Amino acid sequence: MRAGSILSISIYRSPDIKLPASFSFPDETGGGGSASLLLPAGTPEQLTGKVTFQRVEQGVPIEGEFELLSETGGQFKGRFKAEWENQQVYCG
Repeated sequence: MRAGSILSISIYRSPDIKLPASFSFPDETGGGGSASLLLPAGTPEQLTGKVTFQRVEQGVPIEGEFELLSETGGQFKGRFKAEWENQQVYCG
């Protein structure tokens, strides 16, 4: 990835996944989530592929894997460990 690029994965689901679960992108229903590549200059590029979580429990670090492909042929494959944050959401 180019310096300053961000791989963004959003899953629209309750944080109580007890068993391994996979999410595919694009989600044809539009309710499961999205994956995109945010470049330092330019518009976000939608990604296709899947993300797998071993389990998701609020307050416990989330571990998983991803295998994604960009519209321009970029391949992104790896593992991650994410920590929970408390952020205020502003609407308007």
